[in-house]
Formats: sequence, C-alpha cells, structure tokens
Amino acid sequence: MIQRLIASLEIERDRNYNIERKNIKFTDEFISKSNKEYFEYLNDILEDSEIGIKYKGQIDKKKLKEISSKYTIISLQKYENNEYSEKELTIYLELLKEHFYYDGIINCPYIENNLVVDQLLLIPKRKETMLKKLFLRHSKSF
Repeated sequence: MIQRLIASLEIERDRNYNIERKNIKFTDEFISKSNKEYFEYLNDILEDSEIGIKYKGQIDKKKLKEISSKYTIISLQKYENNEYSEKELTIYLELLKEHFYYDGIINCPYIENNLVVDQLLLIPKRKETMLKKLFLRHSKSF
C-alpha cells in the first residue's frame, strides 16, 4: 500500500547503519485527494485485503442499529477505556479467534456529526458459536 502513495524516498545511512530520511516525494494520487477522499481511498484499498480483518465504510448510529442483530459489536474506544469486564473480554477474544480465519472480522469507523469517534469490530453472528458455549460456561443462563 505504501508503494501506491510514495513516489520516491531518499535516505542516508551512517557507519552504524542509522537511517536518516533526506527527501520524500508523494505520488499525485496521494497529493490530489482531500482528507475525506483519502480516507475513503484507504478504506477501498483495505477492503480488498484478503486477511482476516476486512475494512468497510463508515457507519453511523442508524446503520449500527440495523446491523446489531447480525454482528457482535466491539468498540475499540470502550476497550481502550477499560469499559469491558474480564468476562466480556474473554468472550470477545474467543469470538475474534473463532472468526478471524473462518468468515473474517469487519473493522469500520463509527461516525457522529461527520467525525470519526470510534473504531468498531463487527463479528458475524452464527447460530452455534463459541459465544453460546462461553456464556453457558460463565453464567447459569444465556
């Protein structure tokens, strides 16, 4: 991806192999885009990735409500602020492991008032998942 954005990079190396960047030139593709266009462009590039995390477009509160029945939703902001219990974290980590190579995990920015306020991980819900097994193991009822 970096090759698509940088036209040339000039560096110097000293005897201890320390590297100093002298000059960097970006491609017209990088320079010609506004912030919003660039953000959408990066999402397009990342959506085509074949790894276990798939990047999708922005979602807002309305879209989040629509998809909440189909996905387990993990807020990275809540995670960073330690707002999940140990039990929730255990369940989420197991779900992440279970879905990473099977059907993938979706990462998307959550927006409010045209500002990105959070990054969400969306894990597809299946009828029989580790989530049920873990809930049964960690609580009396599901």
